[in-house]
Amino acid sequence: MAGGQPLAVDLDLGCMYELTDGTKGVVQPLGELYGDLQHPPFIRLSRDDRSGGASGETMYIDLSKKDSFRRLLVFVYIYDETPAFDRTHALVTLFPPNGRPIEVKLDQHTAQARSCAVALIENRDGVLKVRRENRYVYGFQAELDRLYGWGLQWQRGYKPVG
Repeated sequence: MAGGQPLAVDLDLGCMYELTDGTKGVVQPLGELYGDLQHPPFIRLSRDDRSGGASGETMYIDLSKKDSFRRLLVFVYIYDETPAFDRTHALVTLFPPNGRPIEVKLDQHTAQARSCAVALIENRDGVLKVRRENRYVYGFQAELDRLYGWGLQWQRGYKPVG
């Protein structure tokens, strides 16, 4: 039913990061972990769009600090509604400094999937390599962490009301 009416679902954009100094963490709306562009992790989330609207959320990554990054995992998760990625008509677009934008449509019918690893960015000998993942999982961030070996400590998070 991928062609059905789009659902207004609260999708959240996030990024797990591992810096070259060993620091690991996450930038995401839950916990109001919006990051910082001027200081580590050099990643900043614009806002938490709860409307499910077309404008969505924007994540900025300061690529002039590329030598600070070991790896980044860009992901999306459905905050609280019924999982139905194929009905959200969501699109994540990566804008590399050189080359064409990389679009990842979140349109697979994966019943009960709560999260999707969108792209893995790894620093290989000073060059950032982007690999499209488009990998759906049935859990949340902790499940993505386990699959990609981040080793962060997770607890259930809630957004402030309002």
